[in-house]
Amino acid sequence: MFCSWKTPSIMIILQGRRTELFNYPDFHFVCGLFFMELVFSDVKKDISYFPWIEISYLKCLAQGKRISMTA
Repeated sequence: MFCSWKTPSIMIILQGRRTELFNYPDFHFVCGLFFMELVFSDVKKDISYFPWIEISYLKCLAQGKRISMTA
């Protein structure tokens, strides 16, 4: 479990690097992990982030598929 990921500084880092890392599937995979750990560590408090788990993983898969088709 990534308990240290619950710190606000991680959210700031993810948001700050979003522009430069947006085209990398690995970035979206890590975002999916982050949101999953965030939500499941305190479901009542962080349930509003639940949709971001799916969104992040779907972006990861879509970009990974796009990269594999061009290689």
